[in-house]
Amino acid sequence: MPKKYTRQETLNILETMKKEGKGFSSLYKKGFINWSGKSMDRSNSEYYSEIISDWLLNNMDILTGNHIKQVNRENYKEFHPELDENTPATNREEERIAKEIHKEKVYKELGEVFDYQVPLKKTNKDTGVGKIDLVAFNKNENNVYLLELKRRDNSETLLRCVLEIYTYWKQLNKDNFKKSFDFLPLDANIIPAVLIFKDSVQYKQYESEHPKTRKLMKVLGIQTFVVTQAKYTIVKED
Repeated sequence: MPKKYTRQETLNILETMKKEGKGFSSLYKKGFINWSGKSMDRSNSEYYSEIISDWLLNNMDILTGNHIKQVNRENYKEFHPELDENTPATNREEERIAKEIHKEKVYKELGEVFDYQVPLKKTNKDTGVGKIDLVAFNKNENNVYLLELKRRDNSETLLRCVLEIYTYWKQLNKDNFKKSFDFLPLDANIIPAVLIFKDSVQYKQYESEHPKTRKLMKVLGIQTFVVTQAKYTIVKED
């Protein structure tokens, strides 16, 4: 982002969106959600993600209300073809990692990873609807985790990851999803989560730099899992 913005200018973008009542259904895709660095205020400069997270914490109806609509797909099982060579390299890398994690199957704290690249669209007319990178079931907790995976060198903000998986969680028809996989109990909890690498930008933000984003995660019920080793040792964060 070549241009720098003040805190107030950043807030004005959100307030304008709120006044117009549009744009929040795919908030995670907005360019300003991925702004890195701090505002250009001469005093009390803040990370843009922290400014936005604070605003969202004070305007929770933007996320928990009806801006993000459920997509009523019936069957969530998916045939997985070989990776398309026309797919951008960055996307292929994350899908490759997702496939490798899926291949390992069972992780102590995460549970069994039973699918990857799970589609949310009902028809091709559904716009702004993506795929869930990984899904796992921890039968001891009766929790199904919807995981947004970011590869180690991904430069996106933690806030973008959080808003992306929360959007997918809202779009998912949870009853139909559980019915699509006959081993899932119908009373299982479905929990949005991020899966990040320990030496990544997102983990640094989670661990120390962005406490307001972390608070937003807690309020939204988003769990964090961290890949701690090259061969995908995965731990659950508190």
